[in-house]
Amino acid sequence: MKFVAVVIFVFAFILATEAADPITCALCKATFNNLASSLAKDQATTDALATELSTKCNTIASESAQLACATMFQPDNMPILVTEFAASPDVGTTALCTQLEYC
Repeated sequence: MKFVAVVIFVFAFILATEAADPITCALCKATFNNLASSLAKDQATTDALATELSTKCNTIASESAQLACATMFQPDNMPILVTEFAASPDVGTTALCTQLEYC
């Protein structure tokens, strides 16, 4: 519960400050890194996320793509996916905060 309150406070602070402010940028990155880290460590949450995402794989037309999707979103792979997502320069925290105009 405390974690959720901190996340809400940080996002409220980010939204209340001017875009491209160094403090706002740093807080945005820290928030998304913290969320990714927490998600990677919380097995129950990653299992729920994996289940939700893998059920969406059935909507893909190609059977081979469905299988690849379901394999990628297995619960054992989720901590790796979250960590890699956060570290990726194309879609990671820096790119996301830049796209949201906080950096």
